[in-house]
Amino acid sequence: ERWLRVELRAERLDWLPPVLASLDRPFVIERPAELRDRVTALADRLASYARQA
Repeated sequence: ERWLRVELRAERLDWLPPVLASLDRPFVIERPAELRDRVTALADRLASYARQA
């Protein structure tokens, strides 16, 4: 697979995790660490919801 580097500038990060998840493609967050934390938190919430039956 070919990788592309994308640089975004955003005042707020809250909208980015769902957008990244919707890509359904692998990605790497180089910075900021806060975005990595937000993506991890979203993944944890989604996994928790999926386990509830």
